[in-house]
Amino acid sequence: MLRDSFCGLLRLSQATAVAFLISVAGCATVAPTLENIQGKYELRGKYVYAGESFEIRGDTFSYSRFSDVVNDPSIQGMPVRGRYTLSGSTITFHHSRVSDPKRTLERHFGRFTLWTPSQMAERTKAGKTPLDVLYQVR
Repeated sequence: MLRDSFCGLLRLSQATAVAFLISVAGCATVAPTLENIQGKYELRGKYVYAGESFEIRGDTFSYSRFSDVVNDPSIQGMPVRGRYTLSGSTITFHHSRVSDPKRTLERHFGRFTLWTPSQMAERTKAGKTPLDVLYQVR
């Protein structure tokens, strides 16, 4: 009797393990491509007083900074537009007014995120996602 119960549990565990492996296989890492990185990238917070955003369309991008500071010189002439290149998970925005033009693309919650080198270093050091990472919203 005990042996039958154990064997039944073992079969259930094997079935659970197989289901888990199938579901994990479906969650393979999605590499950035020119097609799937398209869209707008913004901060996730509701109450944001300053920051930046990108919009990637085709082989061009639009970049903008925003601030609640009146007459902030860093936002004059925004948005700016230019071209970008993609190499693996590194995207480089070719415009002199883009702060941190070389960024890393990673998937979080099913969407891509844009990370500056300092944000990547902060995550490595503190083990947390910085609040100013840009998320793909569409």
